[in-house]
Amino acid sequence: VIGFLIRPIAIQFQSIARGAVAISSGDFSARITGPAARYGDSAVTAFNLMADRTEKLLKEKVELLQMVSHEIRTPLSRIHFAVELFESAATPELKSQRIGEMIDAADDLDRLVNDLLKYVRSGESGVEKEPVNIADLIFDIDRVTNTSGKRISVEVESDAVVQCDRVLLKSAVVNLVGNASRFAKEEIS
Repeated sequence: VIGFLIRPIAIQFQSIARGAVAISSGDFSARITGPAARYGDSAVTAFNLMADRTEKLLKEKVELLQMVSHEIRTPLSRIHFAVELFESAATPELKSQRIGEMIDAADDLDRLVNDLLKYVRSGESGVEKEPVNIADLIFDIDRVTNTSGKRISVEVESDAVVQCDRVLLKSAVVNLVGNASRFAKEEIS
């Protein structure tokens, strides 16, 4: 009789042990199903909730790492491009302008790293919205983006303003222009 009463508990413990071994081996989709889950025990429910949370956290970590590596490349590319332009600058005024562009890109990189650290520590995005004039932003991007000699034509109302994070929008547009310059023949519109 005792064996018959203990059997469901033994099945649950075996299932929990198999699930734990599967997760520790890297199978984060492992869940307790079948007969062990039918008994509705809180240990099985807690295990499955823990497994769901662990799998979600690992997916978020991978996405964050991909985002960080992608976002950091943009200001670094701007710095490399500004250094190349600095080396070819003929006048002291042009060299001074290129140094200013490098400082701006380094400041953007610093802000991005600080925002990412703030997000990692608190879970908050760190996005600070402000009114941004699109024409000014595009002009600034045109000035610092390597387009491999291709023309950039922009059609935007001079008074168009959006509420956004200036650094993030600039990063997104620089990425788009950079990608377009790889595939455009003569002009980026």
